[in-house]
Amino acid sequence: MRPIWVILAALLLGPFAGCLERVEGPSDLFASPDLGAPAVVRATPFGLTVDGEPFLVKGVVYGLVPAGLDPLRRDRGWSFLYHPEHYHHDLRLIKAMGANTLRLVATPPDCEGVKRFLDAAAAHDLKVILGIAGPRGLDPADPEVRARTRLEATTLADCHRDHPAVLLWMIGSGVPRWLPDRAEVESWYTLLDEVAGLLHHRDPNHPVATAETDLAHLDAFVSHATRVDAYAIGHYAPESTSWSGLFGTLAAKLPGRTLLVSDFGFDAWDSKDKRERETLQADLLAMAWDEIAKASAGGPVSGGVVHEWTDAWWKSGSALVQDEGLDWRPLEGASKLPDGGYSEDWFGIARLDRDDETARAPRAAYARLRDLWTDPRERSSPSLTNLRSETNGPSVKILADVTTHGGVPVTVSLTYRVKSAGWVTRPMEHVGDGTYAVELGPYPGFAVVFYKIRAEDAAGRVRESAEASARSVPDWALGPILGMALASLAAAALGRRRR
Repeated sequence: MRPIWVILAALLLGPFAGCLERVEGPSDLFASPDLGAPAVVRATPFGLTVDGEPFLVKGVVYGLVPAGLDPLRRDRGWSFLYHPEHYHHDLRLIKAMGANTLRLVATPPDCEGVKRFLDAAAAHDLKVILGIAGPRGLDPADPEVRARTRLEATTLADCHRDHPAVLLWMIGSGVPRWLPDRAEVESWYTLLDEVAGLLHHRDPNHPVATAETDLAHLDAFVSHATRVDAYAIGHYAPESTSWSGLFGTLAAKLPGRTLLVSDFGFDAWDSKDKRERETLQADLLAMAWDEIAKASAGGPVSGGVVHEWTDAWWKSGSALVQDEGLDWRPLEGASKLPDGGYSEDWFGIARLDRDDETARAPRAAYARLRDLWTDPRERSSPSLTNLRSETNGPSVKILADVTTHGGVPVTVSLTYRVKSAGWVTRPMEHVGDGTYAVELGPYPGFAVVFYKIRAEDAAGRVRESAEASARSVPDWALGPILGMALASLAAAALGRRRR
């Protein structure tokens, strides 16, 4: 049994427990307003629609691994899902860049962890392509492989089909290039078709896509994967003629099918001269996006996804250093590159910092994409996340993080009431890095403040938070409360020693 003084201390401290908390408000650190119903996404001959409106994907591949970590060997247990301080910071920057979509190439199997990530994405008005890599390196004709792939895909859909952040399912990423013969390629596409049928049955609201690395097996896809709604392809050619030729071929071979660029990108490293070349990276990304945008204007192409958000030190050589060697050459246009190819560790729109895991240093590509992707006519409301309060004796400071599409200006206001008094509205001040704050009080006694936050950007788009609460602590109570808390801790420690 607990000592009587511990029980008495708990009874005395119970009413004031919330006053001792530094951060209050919603229980989720990155809580958002009511997320609402899942979007209804359709793949049409003119591209994707979301709730009946055309949707042009302006996306980035996301799969953060901090500099120095090796997820394949030494750090296999690490996942960004368990580090919301990382992805919350990233999503704010991605939103401000003008992106509207994230792509997870291989969605982690942690259903609840992914849901929390999707909540954060929805709070920033970002859609998410959830994918599974597929049976790369395995025989897709093997019954066990087929059963495992079907189970992985349907489990993914069952976990997340009702989440409003989900855009589509992308099943397989370059699987055919791992297969040695035509029979196995055809087995993969029949499996893909089976999976698409299962997903349509379980989830009528989101289309099914697949991602390819080249057009070598396009005829087999056309013949065997008739239930796949969208065909996506990765393309890394540094010349515009290659892009226009690609879209012409796809339109001819896949009439009426939605098309998407699953991944495109250019590294920022010159392995020949051993120097960073971020301006060239930005120029090439702008060229590629220009071709994607032209093909998307009234046609079946529905945008593309940049590879990738941050550099990935772990992909080539030792994860402890950013490898400077040449890893591969594009199928077309290698002569257009100063070193003739690409270095895997250097594809990031933003650099990583070895000494600060949450630090990001956006390259020139970030600003270039922001200029290309920011359109004031787009209906993308501000994000309003990380609502919290800080108690400073009889005063209460309310804080929130606000980000707008493309970084357009925003006005943030707080509407609050104390106990049963009427509602009052006050502006919130920008205190840096997208954080807005206002201090209320001082109040006599133990005051409970109820509050809501409203963010409106320069285009009139609005986001409002759910109601939250915070409490102040009068100066005269701080000493006794702290004393009782210390007494309770001492009593508990003494009790453990006696046992």
